[in-house]
Amino acid sequence: MAQSTKERLFQSFKSLVEEKPLGKITISDITERVGVNRHTFYYHFKDERDLMSWGISQCLERTRAEAAKSGMWIDSMDMVLEKAEEERKFILTLFHSHLKDDFCNIIYGWSFSIFDRIVREKAKGQNIKEQDLQFVIKMLTYGLTGVVVDWLEGGMMESHKKLCEQVKTLIGEKFEGALRMFIK
Repeated sequence: MAQSTKERLFQSFKSLVEEKPLGKITISDITERVGVNRHTFYYHFKDERDLMSWGISQCLERTRAEAAKSGMWIDSMDMVLEKAEEERKFILTLFHSHLKDDFCNIIYGWSFSIFDRIVREKAKGQNIKEQDLQFVIKMLTYGLTGVVVDWLEGGMMESHKKLCEQVKTLIGEKFEGALRMFIK
């Protein structure tokens, strides 16, 4: 039941963001729509920042899990950016608000989780130092995070499909060459 209450609070927050300025949304506004009291909100979340982080992270995790079935990291990116386009107003409102730093940290965490998994998978059985693995993971993470943040800064005007194709063309499996350079 707690999970569904958290989800309902997040959905209430999302619908309110569509209707009025973020700065005008109160905890009472969020809880009234769900039919719970403020104490219930604070039982689950510290504040709106915590609510936003939880909700976006849940969405990214669900999408990552779906994309993992195909085994291609680019599918995860494609699905996440497609979902972002579908919820453009909500995403851009959060991105251009006082929650921007938290939002960018979530994007970084998502990018890191993708590349940490695939780089470590590709490096299995190779004699590569941990610090070198971490360097490759960070470079890929910073690159993908930067591309997504720039896309958001630009108002998501470019098609997410085009963005995914560009990233796939540039990175694809080419990071394996970088890994080979670190083999001792």
